[in-house]
Amino acid sequence: MAFNPYKNSFDIFNPDLIMYLGLVAAQKRNEDATKYISRIMPFGQKEFFIRSCDNDLLYQENCQELLSEVLFKFDSYSLTVEQLHAIRNAKNYKIPPESLSMLEGENYDEFLHRALLDNALMEAQSFMEMYLRYVAFFSAREKFRYSNTHKMLEKIKASKSQIAKEAYEYLTSNVYSKCQKTDPKLWGDYLTELRNTTTHEKQLELSNHEVIYPLGRSRTEITYQNQPIARFMQDIENNIVFMLHSMFQILYGLTWDDAREKIKQN
Repeated sequence: MAFNPYKNSFDIFNPDLIMYLGLVAAQKRNEDATKYISRIMPFGQKEFFIRSCDNDLLYQENCQELLSEVLFKFDSYSLTVEQLHAIRNAKNYKIPPESLSMLEGENYDEFLHRALLDNALMEAQSFMEMYLRYVAFFSAREKFRYSNTHKMLEKIKASKSQIAKEAYEYLTSNVYSKCQKTDPKLWGDYLTELRNTTTHEKQLELSNHEVIYPLGRSRTEITYQNQPIARFMQDIENNIVFMLHSMFQILYGLTWDDAREKIKQN
């Protein structure tokens, strides 16, 4: 009788269960991390509409739809970053050293980090493009399906709206350079470059570093530019969150902290 590694016909689905539960756990943690962003931004937009007495319901509906897309893109990116953190945390605190050596010997880590890094860069850039579409429509009422970041910035710049002018000044001073050819690059420019490289040219060059982890033994850490991949992508997420905080007051005339307090009171 042939050897059957599965006790019954349903055992073959155990890896699927583990993967599904892992994704659910990642999303639950992600929801905790992003819950204020998901609540505060729609709140700020709604408060703006109330104060501005703008009765253009179609404009408001389009803004709401675009903002929903923005928030989905952010959540998708943040979920991938959580998965990168999960690899580090599991290796640092949960996997016994002997099992960790065996896993690292199989070379799973490099592929997982490359795949998740590639996804994270695409998702982060997708978020930024969608956010600029939202800012362009919200502040300048310029709606279009897609355009590159600098063309969208030019649309915002051309608007006579004071909100659009302030948004343009912030974005081109802190996120994207005003002139790609002559100005120093900012973090949004680097993100676009990295995404274009991994999508259209080649994978990024990663390195292996030996580190001492909290259980007291050494292990391999996969890095980009001497940073752990999770830390590198977390820095980009932190830049995005800081941008959202700063742009919040420009767009809605309300500080992030004030909006959070009002939400807590409701």
